[in-house]
Amino acid sequence: MNLFNQLLEMGLIEEWVPVLDWLLNDSRFSVECGWNKQKKTSFTNKIKSQFFKDCWMTTNSKDANWETHPEMTHYVKMVDSSKPVGECFVRHIRNGIAHGRTKIIKQNENIIFEIYDYKISNTVKKQTAYIKMPIRELINIYELYMEIQNERTPVSDEIRTA
Repeated sequence: MNLFNQLLEMGLIEEWVPVLDWLLNDSRFSVECGWNKQKKTSFTNKIKSQFFKDCWMTTNSKDANWETHPEMTHYVKMVDSSKPVGECFVRHIRNGIAHGRTKIIKQNENIIFEIYDYKISNTVKKQTAYIKMPIRELINIYELYMEIQNERTPVSDEIRTA
């Protein structure tokens, strides 16, 4: 069953509409939307500390061990990138959803969202991310994004008064 049908069956689709709009928007971290290096760093630091304190890993190797950690409710493993980590994290979630590589599972009392992302080139498929979190956390991450996006920065204040 695909993600959208699962959200519909769980009665969560209305709550998820703005989150999905955000995830599928390619300009979500653009300068035009008010995102600069400082905001991207703030977003990365906050999602790591608030949601994935002891379970965030990045690797340089695309041949990494991609175990799924069934006992954990929160886990992130991604291949390093030249872009800010928080931006890559959101891109991997978007890719997992857009390419149908997500699962919603029940683990104890939690509804868990699992996301897989791959880079495919010349018929070679290499995993680039595995993300696992309670489904509610993605809504919380979206809310954190909106909070940071709406923060005023000195540069944007100067533009408003000019």
